[in-house]
Amino acid sequence: MKIKDILAKVAKKENLTDDELKFLSEYDEQKLTDAAAANARKKAEQERDGFKAQVEKLTGELEEAKKAGETGNDTIAKLQKDVAALLKANRDSEAKIAAQARADAIRKAVGSAKMSAAKGISAALFDSAVDAAFNGVDMNDAEVVKATLEKFKADNPALIAVDGIGGVDQQGKPGSAEQYSGANPFSKKTFNLTKGIELMRENPQLAKSLQEAAAKEPPESK
Repeated sequence: MKIKDILAKVAKKENLTDDELKFLSEYDEQKLTDAAAANARKKAEQERDGFKAQVEKLTGELEEAKKAGETGNDTIAKLQKDVAALLKANRDSEAKIAAQARADAIRKAVGSAKMSAAKGISAALFDSAVDAAFNGVDMNDAEVVKATLEKFKADNPALIAVDGIGGVDQQGKPGSAEQYSGANPFSKKTFNLTKGIELMRENPQLAKSLQEAAAKEPPESK
């Protein structure tokens, strides 16, 4: 089951199955992002280890060439050049790993603070603003990280999702189409793909009730 297939059905105003609603309610983009970051970090670490192994091998060959007195040809010069190139690549890899680790720490801090992009704000814009706020911040200093998060929250209220927004009633219960006070995002008259997806993720029971209500609507007169 793929998220893009479900979204395609929603865009066509097709009712979703219980399994699809369950999948959408459990779909966690942050987990996918974290998994992608972990894979990127693992790949960078593998590259670094590979560079180190190659450096050790070439360094050994260089020492052997020197012992053999191969100073009258290009062997030593070539080996020295190769070793220098690998050392630079290794430094670049180490820098990439450090940058990824820092990015992971920032995302983890933001997640722990239950902060996410507000409706209508792209994840890229939100992440960019967060990264700017954490520029130069020591991620190992818990107090500084906490203070940075509080300042970001105070300075950027328009970027941050408000707690409690979702498809539940005032008592926090799932609710039904009859209890829902907003426009039905699945109705042909008030169709709203973004709101529909939001409801399916946050309150699949209410989303299903609204879908069923929309399906019972009389056809539009021509």
